[in-house]
Amino acid sequence: MIAKNVKVLLVCFFSIIFMSTTASANTSSGYYDTPTINGYNYSFTSEVWLRYPTTGQTIEAVGFVKANTGVPAGYMGVQARLFDQSGTMKTSSSMAYNENDGNINNYAYSPRLTSKGVYYSQTKAAFYYGSGYTSYVGYRSPNQTFSNTESGISVKNSKDIEELLSKTQYSLNSNGETFGSALSANTIGVEPELISAEGTNGVKGYIRSEDLAPKVSSIDEAIKQTGKNGDIRKIPLYDVEGKKNIGEFEVVTNYEVKDEAK
Repeated sequence: MIAKNVKVLLVCFFSIIFMSTTASANTSSGYYDTPTINGYNYSFTSEVWLRYPTTGQTIEAVGFVKANTGVPAGYMGVQARLFDQSGTMKTSSSMAYNENDGNINNYAYSPRLTSKGVYYSQTKAAFYYGSGYTSYVGYRSPNQTFSNTESGISVKNSKDIEELLSKTQYSLNSNGETFGSALSANTIGVEPELISAEGTNGVKGYIRSEDLAPKVSSIDEAIKQTGKNGDIRKIPLYDVEGKKNIGEFEVVTNYEVKDEAK
C-alpha cells in the first residue's frame, strides 16, 4: 500500500501559489479518499511548502481537505503536521474545522521552520458523521530537502523511515501505553498514544495523541476548539513513560476555508 502510494506521489503537482508571501507547493501526497460520511465524500492531501519571505526561506506542512460539495459548518477538520526524516514530529497546526455552511475546501498550515533538513508532512483529518467525528491519517508526502544550496523532492527514505514503514505494532512502555512515530499509523491502523515529537526547547520526547488533536463529539465543540488564527496551545512533552514532563510542544491555529473548488 505505502510503496504504491510513493509511486503515486511522484506524480505530484508543482504549482506556484501566491498568498501573504510567495509560496511553492513543492511536494504533495496523492489524495486520500474517504468513504461516504453522513452523505458527503471527502479527499485530502499532505503537502510541504517552501516560502520565500524577505526575511529568508521557510518550510511548513499544509493540510488540504476538499468535499464533493459544500458542507455544513463544523463538518470537516484538518491538521497539518511536519516531520523530519527520523519520523519525529517537528510542528503541527491545530485541528481546524470549517466555521461556515457551504465550504468546500479547508486548509491548515503548520508553523514555519527555518532549520535546514529533510522533511515530509502527513495530514490528519476529521469528519462529522452525525453524532461525532471519525478521523483518518492521510498518505505522507514525498521527502522535501530544505537547504541553503539546493532544495528538492526525493522518494529516497532514510533507514529510520523504512523501519517505521514496516512496523506492524507499536512498542509499549511500562504503563502499557503505545509509543512511536505517527508515520506508522497507516501500516498499523491507529496512532500511538504517545507520539514522537520535538519540543520547543529542542528536546525530543513524546506528546499525547489526545492532547495533539483532542476528541470532540459535537459541532459546537469542534468549532470552539478551532479558535482563531494565531492562537497557540501548549501541550506537555513527556518522556517515554508518559509521566515526566520534559518540555512543551506548541500547536498553532492557522487555517482558511473556501467555498470554491481548488
